[in-house]
Amino acid sequence: MGKMKRVALLAQEWQRLKAEGWYWWYPQERPSFVITDWDGNVVEEGPTLGPDEVYCDICNTRVFVRPVPALGSYAVCPDCFFRMTGIRVEEAAYLDGVELMEMEGEELLVLETCSGPAQ
Repeated sequence: MGKMKRVALLAQEWQRLKAEGWYWWYPQERPSFVITDWDGNVVEEGPTLGPDEVYCDICNTRVFVRPVPALGSYAVCPDCFFRMTGIRVEEAAYLDGVELMEMEGEELLVLETCSGPAQ
């Protein structure tokens, strides 16, 4: 799928995503992609991705924060999360009582605690 078509499809979902809000995803091992037929039967699955391999569904950047911010069915990086919601992931995590961690190598490091929404 071309970049422009992908952007157009995401733009169509903008209102739905804003209405649904965000949630936090804790990734597990999963296929990198799944192709189904019209009846929902799996036709093909991509190679397995581990919990440390998460890519933004908007810009394809690697996502290093855990839990992963998600909008609708899209995993998003902190930059795309901010562009789509107008709020930083640290602020969203604070509002939800979620402790964000950042991957560095094989370790998860606790991010500095947000003191609340920016004024």
